[in-house]
Amino acid sequence: MILLVQFRTDQSGWHEIKCVYEATGLAHNNIAIVNAANEKTSAEGIINEASKADLVLLGGVGESGFEAETDKAKKAFLAAKRKMEPVIEHLTYECIPTLGLCFGHQLIADILGGKVTEDSTLAETGIAKICLTEKGKSDKLLQSMDECFPAVVGHKVSVTDLPDNCTKLAESDCCPIQAFRFQDVIYGFQFHPELTEETLNDRLEMYPEYKNYDLENSFDQPITAKNIISQAITISTEKTA
Repeated sequence: MILLVQFRTDQSGWHEIKCVYEATGLAHNNIAIVNAANEKTSAEGIINEASKADLVLLGGVGESGFEAETDKAKKAFLAAKRKMEPVIEHLTYECIPTLGLCFGHQLIADILGGKVTEDSTLAETGIAKICLTEKGKSDKLLQSMDECFPAVVGHKVSVTDLPDNCTKLAESDCCPIQAFRFQDVIYGFQFHPELTEETLNDRLEMYPEYKNYDLENSFDQPITAKNIISQAITISTEKTA
């Protein structure tokens, strides 16, 4: 079973669920979903679900995350972050296979002691070329990927310093930390392995501020980053078989 932990409260929430189903190829009864932004969702409840999962996905955020500006947004972000601190502690202590996707990537890094920064020179929206580091080329989740590959990106803040005991796995021209690994099973991805060119355009249609972005895939390669999720499912289920 896979657990998707969501943080979205706007119209992008259902779309994230759709994209995760498509990326995993799993039946609905093989994916559990909890929303950490829901006041009724407790850290204990998330931990209980995570303890039953073969793989945990920490999703993105449709509104403000680390870059929250209004008092309401800041309050919601801090509440979700506090709620997730014991969850991520549990995931790391129990070595539960976990993929942080965009905001989830930032959240893992921050809670484990890294640094997340709002810097417009590192921000990306669209399709970027992701290049593996030497460690990334031999990583069990990434070794089947090309050395450089296109992937969907969309973030205003970035991880700028990794926590201790983390390994950098990938980078892009704009963003120096596109992927990292903590221990052997906790991963963060700044890009969106669950999205394709088509689903990116569907997602951004929800936000008028992105209406004029040029989002065509200018690379010769198709977007195959969802294979990372498939590989994570294969590895995590083999361990529990």
